[in-house]
Amino acid sequence: MLVDQVYISKYLFNLKIIPSTPKSRKYAVIQRTIVILVLIVAMISSVFMCRKQEKPREAFKILLLFVYLPIMDLYPAVYVWYDYNMTPIATAEPNQLVSRCILTFVVIKLILYIMGVILVTVRNRSIYW
Repeated sequence: MLVDQVYISKYLFNLKIIPSTPKSRKYAVIQRTIVILVLIVAMISSVFMCRKQEKPREAFKILLLFVYLPIMDLYPAVYVWYDYNMTPIATAEPNQLVSRCILTFVVIKLILYIMGVILVTVRNRSIYW
């Protein structure tokens, strides 16, 4: 049983998914909220871009490069915030100012991602409102 838990936690670490333990519940909820929000925005953009599309391959390329690929850059940023606050460092305690800066950068990345998806979706000429 313990071997299975170590094996699972190893894969969670590799995927940069925050485990849902009582100590890290806040970080896990924020990471999952950001992932769900980003996926909802990506799906809405996909629906608008693929509706009445004459060239589905081009829409797929645009969606892959500008909508779905940036998600891989966005969700590990919350893991950096979690790792900074939860990893015991022998030399120093985590600084709250640095922690807030990391979280602020995550929120800024999220806002810029949503704005970029909106601009890519609107820029696509095949959208019929």
